[in-house]
Amino acid sequence: MKNHPLRTGNAHLLRQATPGPCNPHLNLGVRQPKWGPMLAPLTRPDLPATLSAAIWRGVKGECPRCGKTKLFGRFLKPVTDCPSCHQDWTLHQADDFPPYISIFLTGHILAPAFIAIGTSDLSLGVMIGITMVLATVLLLAFLQPAKGATIALQWWLGMHGFKPGGRVEFSAPPKGAPGSPWG
Repeated sequence: MKNHPLRTGNAHLLRQATPGPCNPHLNLGVRQPKWGPMLAPLTRPDLPATLSAAIWRGVKGECPRCGKTKLFGRFLKPVTDCPSCHQDWTLHQADDFPPYISIFLTGHILAPAFIAIGTSDLSLGVMIGITMVLATVLLLAFLQPAKGATIALQWWLGMHGFKPGGRVEFSAPPKGAPGSPWG
């Protein structure tokens, strides 16, 4: 007990070696990025110059950072790491925002169609059937692009663990310049 960190005034050493909120990287449930820091590539990826360019890449389902690979492995499941630029995409927290965007867009696009269908001579069952099919198709069509745009927005702004963000990476000195993170 004589050399215990709490007795020798080295409590900071105990915090560094103990899993928990002081050092979450020692928790077994926390996934560590495979490639180290986000500036891991030795070459600078083709970074988007603006937020709108990053969001457009996300809408198209491409990696918002490099634009060379797919962002989604399945319909709404992003890949864990980009095979091209090694960006860790498990850090995103899109949650409920993509469905909100999809519902918002669907409602505004279908409002004129709902009015036109409602003033027609169709039976109530046919009107409900048409509107349900149109709404479902549009919601599903907008959901993945909305999630890609949300992930790109979070990456660009450096939110939820995306440190540095895309705009910070883009403004970094080019490869070969003093202070460049790409060597």
